[in-house]
Amino acid sequence: MKRFRFPLEALRALRRRRREEAERVFAAARARRDRQILELSSLTEERRAAEEDFGAILPGKGAFPLAEAMARRAWVATLTRRVTQATRTLEALSREAELRRLALLEASRHEKVVDRLRERRREAWAQAAGREDQAAADEAGLGVFRKVKVQA
Repeated sequence: MKRFRFPLEALRALRRRRREEAERVFAAARARRDRQILELSSLTEERRAAEEDFGAILPGKGAFPLAEAMARRAWVATLTRRVTQATRTLEALSREAELRRLALLEASRHEKVVDRLRERRREAWAQAAGREDQAAADEAGLGVFRKVKVQA
């Protein structure tokens, strides 16, 4: 019996490579997003600490140098801008990661379509091969029956 050969094996391999590439691209996008989440968390914590520090020197808590208060307030403003920018970057990276996830899902679907087709063709081949084997066995059995009948 001949081996099963799927005529679209090259397409199947191409679809698998595309899915694997989509997985790599999605993983990279997710890693960038995760790094941005950590950076945003760090900036948020730094801003919170700077605001507490600034609040510690406000009036009513004793004498304080005006230049130091202005410098601390400027630092809080800078950190606020950086947090805002990091939030925008995170939103963009999240959108990109979602697009990459959808592309991965699409590539997986395309690969599964070819895999299902291959399995159906393999099942049809196995059934045909089974019929051929059965016909050969029947023919061999008839041959033996004919020899026995001729000798009798």
